[in-house]
Amino acid sequence: MKALALVLMLLTTTGARGQWWADADLPVDGANYLILYTDTVSDELYATGNLLDNIGTTEQAMHFCVYTDGAWFTSVPFDNLVTTAIVYHDTL
Repeated sequence: MKALALVLMLLTTTGARGQWWADADLPVDGANYLILYTDTVSDELYATGNLLDNIGTTEQAMHFCVYTDGAWFTSVPFDNLVTTAIVYHDTL
């Protein structure tokens, strides 16, 4: 009886489905890994990590991005990865 119940359950159930993810529309060309930080005081989301812009050109640079008021903003270019964000009063 248990075997019959198991067979019926396997035949009638659908496969597990993952959550549908929407693109975040980061304003960079590539994001190999991403670290997110939130600032609850100013209601901003900071995206750091390997965020590359202008990949394969002489202007290739790394950035961090800030999401605020429904839009993404990029930082000035950096020569290295930005992996940590600390907000001190009104300064990042």
